[in-house]
Amino acid sequence: MNNEYDFRKSKKETNMKEQTSIRKSVKHWKEMILWVTEQDPMNEVDRNIMKGQIGFTWFDEDCDLCSEFDCLDCPLQKAFGKCGEDGVDNAWDKVHSAKIWEAWLIEGRKMLAQLESLIKPTKADALRAIYDEADVAFDALYSLRQKLLNQLTQAEIEEARAENDE
Repeated sequence: MNNEYDFRKSKKETNMKEQTSIRKSVKHWKEMILWVTEQDPMNEVDRNIMKGQIGFTWFDEDCDLCSEFDCLDCPLQKAFGKCGEDGVDNAWDKVHSAKIWEAWLIEGRKMLAQLESLIKPTKADALRAIYDEADVAFDALYSLRQKLLNQLTQAEIEEARAENDE
C-alpha cells in the first residue's frame, strides 16, 4: 500500500514540476516576444544582442524545460518532438532558423502557442473562470434591472415600494 501511495505522490510531484517549468517557459517566451516586437523587423536575428539586452535567449542554456528535464522526459518533446530535429512539429527549429526578427516573431509566437497548449488548468484557474462567469452574469442582471427600473414611471415605483412594505 505504501508503494502505491508513494508512486502516486511521485507522479503528482512530477506533473507539478512539469507544469511549473512549462509556465516558466511560457513567461520566458512572452518576454522574448515582447523584446522582439521592439526590434526592427528587417534586422538580422542576433541572439547575442537579445542576451545582452534582456539576459536570455531561446537556447537550451536559458530554457527552464532543458534545465529540469533531459530531452526524452521534456513535456515539449513528448508533445511536439525534439527541439532542432527535422520532421517534427516542434516550432523551436524554425525560431532558430529565422534570419530576420520578423520571421523570428512569427515562429516565436508558434512556439509560445505550443508551450501554452501544454498548460493544464489548475483548480485556481477553474475557480477564476467560475468567478468571471458569475461576474458577467451579475453585470447582465444589474443591467437588466436598471433597464426595467427606467421603464417604470415614478407612480409605479411608489406603488411597488408600497407593496413591498406591506
